[in-house]
Amino acid sequence: MTVLVGMNFYRAAGDPGRRQERAIRALRALPDVCVVNLQWRDEPFEVDGIPTRAVLQANSRTISGREGRRKPIISEMFDALAVAAAEHGCRYFIYANSDIEITPQAISLIDGSARDGFAFVRTDLDPETGVPLGPMRFGVDAFAFSVAWWGLHRHRFRAYIAGEPAWDNVYLAVLLTHSNGELIDQQGMVLHQRHDSPWMKSPFDDYTWYLAALDRPYFALWARFHADWVRLVETPAVESAMRALRGRIFTIDELRRGRVVQWGRALKARVRYAVQQHRRRS
Repeated sequence: MTVLVGMNFYRAAGDPGRRQERAIRALRALPDVCVVNLQWRDEPFEVDGIPTRAVLQANSRTISGREGRRKPIISEMFDALAVAAAEHGCRYFIYANSDIEITPQAISLIDGSARDGFAFVRTDLDPETGVPLGPMRFGVDAFAFSVAWWGLHRHRFRAYIAGEPAWDNVYLAVLLTHSNGELIDQQGMVLHQRHDSPWMKSPFDDYTWYLAALDRPYFALWARFHADWVRLVETPAVESAMRALRGRIFTIDELRRGRVVQWGRALKARVRYAVQQHRRRS
């Protein structure tokens, strides 16, 4: 087997529980893959038919110093999946949110590929009819990395909190800048039942936007790319246009533009966040 797929499942009822159960069924049905359920060491949540890997230690509370729902850390989960994939002899690992349905087509695309990684845009489905409603192009909902590439570039990925904003945009920019990886925008590769997602202030906002400030060069590349991407998808010859756009934006030269200014911004962000943390503890 070439691919290991991992998710972090949790106790969920109502519509979230039904969406998660669909993702679990899709995961069980995937042919020729390894699957794992990533959990914390001290509080594992078991899922029938999916092996539990209770190795996670950090969480949203410990890493941010704030109270709120306990959420896993993206980079720690990727580390755990890379280790699990290596143990099973898999070249790639996939991570997705727990309500994302991974399809056999996505696995086939990865299997046998020479790419360093993939980032998948989800296709939303009508929750009543199951009819595809189109891709959700404001972020990425599943990543696949080669174990070898992740090991070489792990230091570029900060400890963002799962279920919070910005991390997927930054991780996509890192992948496309430092690899031959691909953004997959084909309908039906990874699926998700559409639901309301009211944005509310999170207790972890200070921490999230502190990391985003440190990663501003990558986030800026994403913002520039996204502005043109949503226009290109409606044009002829979209594939060649997308390749040209990616080649123009996600480069080391573009990343380094304004780096002296960014050093100053990053220092300011570090000082501001340290002051916030000190005041909170006082």
